Amino acid sequence: MTATGTAKLRHMFLIASLRTARCVDRLLHNWDPLASFFCSEKGQKSAMAKAKAEVIHNFLKSRTNQLRTIFLSDAMKLFQPMLVPLQAEEL
Repeated sequence: MTATGTAKLRHMFLIASLRTARCVDRLLHNWDPLASFFCSEKGQKSAMAKAKAEVIHNFLKSRTNQLRTIFLSDAMKLFQPMLVPLQAEEL
């Protein structure tokens, strides 16, 4: 990979990491309301919508998945202070 390609890849990774951290935090903050919403969405008429709602609800009702997401959020917060200066260097 060229130096330019490596720099582009690193820049994309840094931006994605910072954006993902906010999304994971938002998911955790809204965990229970989202679980309730997708539980109610399982009654959809469309088989595809019903199946998708079922999969998402099964993920959200699992406390193991919630704990994994909390761990992911905490791990991302550890790396975020290092990623912000790296992203600033790219700009």
